[in-house]
Amino acid sequence: MIVYAMICRAIDAAVLVEFAEELQGNAPQVTSSLMESLRDHPELVNEGDRKTYVQRNESQSDIISHFLESCAVALGDQGNSVEEFYFHLFKMNGIFYCCIGDDPDTRDQKVNFAFLEHICNEFVTTFRSSRIESANAYSLDKQFKPTLRSSMHHYNTNHKSIGQEDKVRCVLAQVEDMKAVMGRNINLLLSRGEDLNAMSQKSDTMQEDAMVFKKNTTTAAWKLQRQVYLYGLLAALGIVLLIYMISISVCGARLKYCRSSRASRNNSTNTGGN
Repeated sequence: MIVYAMICRAIDAAVLVEFAEELQGNAPQVTSSLMESLRDHPELVNEGDRKTYVQRNESQSDIISHFLESCAVALGDQGNSVEEFYFHLFKMNGIFYCCIGDDPDTRDQKVNFAFLEHICNEFVTTFRSSRIESANAYSLDKQFKPTLRSSMHHYNTNHKSIGQEDKVRCVLAQVEDMKAVMGRNINLLLSRGEDLNAMSQKSDTMQEDAMVFKKNTTTAAWKLQRQVYLYGLLAALGIVLLIYMISISVCGARLKYCRSSRASRNNSTNTGGN
């Protein structure tokens, strides 16, 4: 059964469209990391290649739990009850078409590749190459997701009948170890026991905290500026009041003594002049 599908541009690992049927957990993040690894090592997948990357999940709780213990397994190995996920990849015209399935049978997996080739044809029919090359991440998601959803439902519902078609029987795919392709960086990351969803939530929380801190800093700066203006005004009023008090102590409440003294000096000057 196909549980997740993604369309990604190979040159920059930009996810253009994705859809999940029932899969929960970190599969989209792991698939994006796989795309980034293949972007950095384009020699691993050539044009027209079909590859299956096998990942074993012993805990059955999340697709990347115990990822360091993941190992490649043969497609025909049915001798254990460990849950396995198969990352099917098809590359055409610089675009990765990827889906995740839980089918251990190679015949069912060939149907999954038929699904990838089908959505490849639908995708290039819907969008011109210039738009695909210049599209931002997820900018085509809204328009093409209904097609991805309906195609996934059709291939899941008609799995057996599609598997009987001659063109599906002839599909050949390489099976590789997913851990080897993902690279050391993600292994070291996962070895710290940090869940990718938790890391995303931490990042969102840090961004929210930064925004709150910035807002609080702006508010504090505005309050400080208002206090400086207020203190300056109070200081000016204090100086005026002090001058007035000194004037009252010298000249009286209505400053009449200073005026009388000034008038007397003026009269004396006038008398002397005469």
